[in-house]
Amino acid sequence: MSSLQAAGPGSGTTGSASPARLAGGQLIGSGLLDVVNAYTEPLSDPFVVVTRDGLYRVDITAWAGLNVGIGVALVLTGSLVVAARRGWRPSPARTSPS
Repeated sequence: MSSLQAAGPGSGTTGSASPARLAGGQLIGSGLLDVVNAYTEPLSDPFVVVTRDGLYRVDITAWAGLNVGIGVALVLTGSLVVAARRGWRPSPARTSPS
C-alpha cells in the first residue's frame, strides 16, 4: 500500500494555497502596483484643468505621496497575512461548556 493520501475537499488537510495566503498575495500585489503607479504618475504629462479663465496646472505630488503610503500599508498587511500572524486575524469563537 502507498503512504500517499489524496488532499481534497473534506480530507482534513489544507494546501499551501489557503484563502488567507491568496488574499495576502493579492494585497501585496495591489500595494506594489500602487507604489509603482504613485512614483511614475508625477513623471508623466502634467494634469491640466481647462476653465473659462485659462489653463491651470494641477500639482499631484501630495496625492502621489498618499498613494505611496497606502501602497506600503497594503504590502505590510499582505505580508502579515501571508506570514499568518495571529494578532492581525480574528481568533475563532470559543464556546464555554454549560
